[in-house]
Amino acid sequence: MRDKRLKILSKSEINELYDLPTFSHQEQQSYFHLNEKEFQLMDSRGSLTSKVYFILQLGYFKATSQFFDFRLSDVKSDMQFVLQHHFNGKKLSSDSISKDTRLSHKTLIAQLLSFETDKLIVKTKMEKLLETKSRLSNNPVYLFHELLCYCSEHKLLLLGYTTIQELIGQAIQCEEMRLEELLLKHLSHQDWRLIDQLLKNNNQDVFSALKRDPKSFQKKHIKAEIKKIVDYETLYHVAQKVLPKLDITPQNISYYSSLAEHYPIRDLGRLSATKQAIYILCYVHHRHQKVNDNLTISFAYYVDKFGADALDNAQKTIFDEKCEVNDDTQNAALVFRFFDDEKISDKESFGSIRTRARKYVKKGNFNKVADYLMGLLFDFRQTKWDEIAKLKHKITANLRPIFKVLEFSGDDNQKHLLSAITFLKKYFFCQDKERKNLVKNIPIQFIPHPLRNFIISDDEIIDIAKYEFMLYQQIVEQIETGHIYLQNSLSFKSFSSYLISDEKWKNKLEILKELGNKKLLMPIDQLLNDFENSLESLILGVNERIKSGDNKDIKIKKKKIKEKINKKKMISRSPFPTRHQWIRKIIRFLNNFHR
Repeated sequence: MRDKRLKILSKSEINELYDLPTFSHQEQQSYFHLNEKEFQLMDSRGSLTSKVYFILQLGYFKATSQFFDFRLSDVKSDMQFVLQHHFNGKKLSSDSISKDTRLSHKTLIAQLLSFETDKLIVKTKMEKLLETKSRLSNNPVYLFHELLCYCSEHKLLLLGYTTIQELIGQAIQCEEMRLEELLLKHLSHQDWRLIDQLLKNNNQDVFSALKRDPKSFQKKHIKAEIKKIVDYETLYHVAQKVLPKLDITPQNISYYSSLAEHYPIRDLGRLSATKQAIYILCYVHHRHQKVNDNLTISFAYYVDKFGADALDNAQKTIFDEKCEVNDDTQNAALVFRFFDDEKISDKESFGSIRTRARKYVKKGNFNKVADYLMGLLFDFRQTKWDEIAKLKHKITANLRPIFKVLEFSGDDNQKHLLSAITFLKKYFFCQDKERKNLVKNIPIQFIPHPLRNFIISDDEIIDIAKYEFMLYQQIVEQIETGHIYLQNSLSFKSFSSYLISDEKWKNKLEILKELGNKKLLMPIDQLLNDFENSLESLILGVNERIKSGDNKDIKIKKKKIKEKINKKKMISRSPFPTRHQWIRKIIRFLNNFHR
C-alpha cells in the first residue's frame, strides 16, 4: 500500500533527529554532568547499573527531549565515560535493567526537568499550534521546525516522526479546506472561466513562460519580462482581488506558488478545481511580483549604466577640448606679441592683423580661447547632461518600456516626484498633438535647484530627454532609500505593507500568544538581560576552551614580558612640575590676571 504520509525529512535527517545521539568528549562532559539535585536523585537509585542507566537516560533526554530504550552495550563509549567520571572506573555486573525501572527513570527525569510527557496532552498542544502556524505557512518543513522549537521552549516530549507527520498533514488539509470554501464564495463565473481557459492549454508546463527569470539585462530578455506582465495582467488582477479575501499570508502564497511551479499540467488537472485555482492564482500573483522585481533591478541597472556612460563620455569630451584649447592658447600667445612688435605699423589695418593671426589660431577658436582664459569653459556637469541627451535613443529603447509598465507609489513627501511620474507616463501614451499642450504644465518641482539649469534653457525650454533621465535617476535614488516603492513586487514594497492592520493590532496580546513564542511576551529588559547572560556564558566557555587547549584552531604564544624603564616617560609622568611646567603656569596666571 502506498504511503500517503507527507515526506518532510530525508532518511538521514530522521535518523539524526530520532536515533540515539552520538556525543563527542566535550558533549559527554556537558550532558552527563550532574548538579546537586540530579546527583541526589541518581544516588537514590539502587544498583550501579540503574545509576549509570539513569545518568545516560538523563543526558540523552537533555539533548533530544526524547526517551530511549537501549542496552548499555549499545552505548559503550558513553557508559565508560560515566563509569570513569562518576564511579572511579567501577565495572558493571549487569547490562540491562527492568522495564519498571526504566519507566521509573523516565517519570523522575520528566519531573526533574519539568517536562510534559503525557502524549495526549502534547498532541493537543501541537494541534493547537499547527492550527495557527499553518495559517502563516503550509510548508511542511516550516511546520516541523516550528514544532521542534515549540517543544524545546515549552518543555514538551518530542513525539514520534509518524505522529508528527500525521498532525502536520491534518493541519495542511484543514487550511486548504478553509481556503477552498472562501474561494468558492469569492470567485466569479468570469474568474473561473479565465482559470479554466489557462488549464485547457496542452503545454506540459502551463507556467513555463512565467517561471523563467531573465538571463541578462539584454533588451530581448527585458522585452520578454514586459510581455509576461501584459499577458498575465488580467489573471493577476483576479489574484489581487481574491487572495486578500482568503486571509492568506505572503509565505503561503509563495509556498503554493512553488508547488504549482513543479506541477505538469496533467498532474495539476488531477487536483480538485478549487485547489487548482488556489495554486494558479498564488503562482501568477507571486511570479507577477517577481517579474516586477526583475524589471525594477533592470531599470536601476540601466540608469546606473547610462549615467556612468555619460560621465565617461563627458570626461573624454572635456579632455579632447582641453587638448585642443591648450594648443590654440599656446598659438594665441604668439598673437599677443603683435601688440609689442615695433615692426608692425600703427597704420596697418586690423584686417591684415587678423589675417596674420589666423595663421596661428583657426577662425572661430579665438572666442573659445577667450572663454577658457576667463574661466567660462569646461563646465563638467553641463557636459555630462549634454552627453546624456546624446544617449536619448538608448534610454528610449531600454529604460522607457520598463518605466511604462512599473507602477510606482511613494511617501507623502514624494508628491512632486509622483506628479512627474504621472505626467511622463501620460506624455508617453498620448498623441503628438496632445503632447504640446501637456508640456505647458510639465512639473519641475522634483528637480533639485542646482540641476535645473542643465535641464531648462535660458528661454525656459525643457529638454525632454534630459528631463526623462533626471526623473529616472530620482526614482532609483528614492527606491534605494525606501521613499518610492512598488506594491506589486516582492522586494520593493513599502514597509507598512508588511505590517498587520491597526484594527487587528488592537488584539496584539492574543496575536502574540497564538504565535506560541514566550519571548514575544517577555518585557524587553528581561529579554535583553537573558540574551546578555547567554552570550556571557558562551564567551566564557569559548575562552575556557582556548585557555585549556581544547580548541585546536587557536593557539596562544606565550612571550616573556621584559620591563624596560623609559626615563623620558617617567619624567613626563612625574607628579612634580618641572621647571618648564612652572614657567607655563606662571604665564597662564598672568594672562588670566590681565583679562
